[in-house]
Amino acid sequence: MQRVETPESGVTIVRDTTGIPHIYGTTRAEGEFGAGYAGAEDRLWVMDLMRHLGRAELTSFAGGAPANRTLEQNLWQTAPYTEADLQAQVNALASDGSQGAQVKSDIDNYLDGVNDYIAQVRAADDFPGEYDLTGASMQPFTETDMIAIAAVVGGLFGSGGGEAMQSALVKEAAEAQYGSPRATRSGPRCGSRTTRRPR
Repeated sequence: MQRVETPESGVTIVRDTTGIPHIYGTTRAEGEFGAGYAGAEDRLWVMDLMRHLGRAELTSFAGGAPANRTLEQNLWQTAPYTEADLQAQVNALASDGSQGAQVKSDIDNYLDGVNDYIAQVRAADDFPGEYDLTGASMQPFTETDMIAIAAVVGGLFGSGGGEAMQSALVKEAAEAQYGSPRATRSGPRCGSRTTRRPR
């Protein structure tokens, strides 16, 4: 065991010998708080980059390198959300029954942990090195920041790769023509590929 942290009553973060945090809380809310605290402790700069990227503000936050400009322009084409759009998604969660309310509560408790860590860093004037290097400002995280980060993750990983959308459309067309059971039985499963082994 490397070290044990108790950032709040009821929250314990045990870091093993490799530094991986194991988070314990006596309630779900405390577990979310611990996850936010440990997440910020380990990767606050990356989280900050992603919330700015989700608003197409990476260049103004971290510098105008060509790669930064290209990345934020590409992401903006995938998820061009305004602040009003981001807030509308937060509001929609809150009004989406008990499960939506639970997700919003989880987000808020997670953010409490993130922002508690930020407050401690500010009080100790012990900013992560990236902030000192770039002169960027560290601000508390908000609910809309979490939606912006989710948009980045969805944009980066949901818009490329395994041709899942194309496969879903093929399956939908087959079901419309042949019916669901027959379409599912016919041929290889959607999204599967046949690869020949070299001789």
